Amino acid sequence: VAEAATLGDEAAVRESLDGGGQKINATFNDGTATGLTLLMIASQWGHADMVDILIQRGATVDLKDSEGRTALMAAATKGHGRIVETLLDHSAEVNLENTTGGTALMYAATKGHEHIVHTLLGRGAAVDHRASDGATALMNAAYYNHPGTVCCLLQAGAKLDWRDEYDRTALSMANRRGHTACVEIFKEHLKGLTGDESARNLADEAEAEERRAEAEKKAAADSAEERQKAAARRAEAEERDIVTKQIPLDVVSAVRRGKEADEEKTLAWIESGGQINEGFVDGEAAGVTLLMVATIYGHERLVDTLLERGASVDQQNENGFTALMYAAHTGHEGLADKLLKAGAEVDRRPNDGGTALFLAVMFDHPAVVRLLLAAGADPEARNSRGKTALQMAKSLPKDKCGAAAVVKEHLAALNASREADAARCGEALLAEIEAEAEAERAKESKGSRKAKKKKKRGKGGGSGAAGPSSTAPSGAGVG
Repeated sequence: VAEAATLGDEAAVRESLDGGGQKINATFNDGTATGLTLLMIASQWGHADMVDILIQRGATVDLKDSEGRTALMAAATKGHGRIVETLLDHSAEVNLENTTGGTALMYAATKGHEHIVHTLLGRGAAVDHRASDGATALMNAAYYNHPGTVCCLLQAGAKLDWRDEYDRTALSMANRRGHTACVEIFKEHLKGLTGDESARNLADEAEAEERRAEAEKKAAADSAEERQKAAARRAEAEERDIVTKQIPLDVVSAVRRGKEADEEKTLAWIESGGQINEGFVDGEAAGVTLLMVATIYGHERLVDTLLERGASVDQQNENGFTALMYAAHTGHEGLADKLLKAGAEVDRRPNDGGTALFLAVMFDHPAVVRLLLAAGADPEARNSRGKTALQMAKSLPKDKCGAAAVVKEHLAALNASREADAARCGEALLAEIEAEAEAERAKESKGSRKAKKKKKRGKGGGSGAAGPSSTAPSGAGVG
């Protein structure tokens, strides 16, 4: 029924609901999040008529998935204006937050859906709401270069001088990323704020930023190289998309279900010449493999079968994710163990730099965290933002910090071990120094005794031959 909702198959959804096979607020797992409802799925994929049907049947509009996203956020992200209006008309809360503090307005601003931004503001969206990292909708619009959305937010009174946790303003973001249209809009807006000291400070800061940008042209070459790599990845993704059309949809569906009959279907396809490591497009991610799908859905036996048939354990999709990362994300400890034993690289990095450990911590899977640490995962690894898994976990609610606590305990034990090792090394070094000093003293003492003997022999005179009286004390008779 979730697939039917994705495809907009109203008849199939009606049939499932009418037959009692599904409750209207039943939840699903799409491999990246849990707690998805039919209403969220239909809202994301733009099926407005199905949204109407689900609401009429009593679907709750403000339910959240595991990442705190609502149907309204899903529709706002994709720019589905009619669905946004429908959800708001049925009392969707416009300022609900996801797990990182983002709102529907921030999603729409990030994607540049100006008409959605205008609608949400008209329905009471908080224009200056801050996410957990201090970002606002205006910052998101500036960062992703959406001039029209920037204008809309400024007209609604968005504050231009607010800063995120990295001390960036919307203007500095636009400046640094070379979004000249947004920068010009901000400058014009600042001109209208005569007598405003903060506006003058921002204008001065913008000029300084432009001068600094000139000095950073060399660094821009690195960015250009990264853009070329991204373009290459997109080209590969397009090629994979063509190949996807040659992979039967029923094989992918079989791997998702993972039942015995489905395993037989998958094996039959592989044995008939199907490429086990071929990547295909799954939702918005390209390069997803059958091993990744089997891992996402927790099918241990099918994972065993795919590995035995030569599935590449460390193959990455377009986002850099591996099967192990998906196991860490979904909390499948048994599968994570199998993949590690099959040679999965525990600290392999996706495009954002966060390892499997990051995912296990952020989605609060303590058992998987223990497994990864035991396999040698680096608890001090940093992602592309320069943060460790523990630093990223600061944004989590208190009841979702069990996995982070495991990392803290591990680091405490690691630090204690390092201190003990350092103490032992120090003691060994001191002992070595003392032994060398003792040997030197012994050598000096021995040399001193030899010198004294030579001196005594010299005082005896004659031929120097040692006679019987040479060792007699002074004044002693020989008798």
